[in-house]
Amino acid sequence: MKTKYDPEKSSQNIWMSNNFIRYRGIDTEPGNSGSGLWFEDEGKYFITGIHVQGIKDEKTNKPLFNQAVHIT
Repeated sequence: MKTKYDPEKSSQNIWMSNNFIRYRGIDTEPGNSGSGLWFEDEGKYFITGIHVQGIKDEKTNKPLFNQAVHIT
C-alpha cells in the first residue's frame, strides 16, 4: 500500500460534509480504507476520522478528494 503526502496541498484542503471529513493532499491507494486520519499538535497525536474511500472524477478517473468518517 502506498500513501503519498504533499504538504503543499494538505491543511488548506480539508473540509467537513455532513459526518464526513473530505481532504486532498494525501493520495491513497486501494487497501487504505480503515486507516486512521490523524493530526499532531505539540507532540500529541489525535485520531479524528477513519478513511473510507477516495472519490474520482467520473470523466477523467483522476482523484478529486478522499473521505473519512468523522469520529465524534
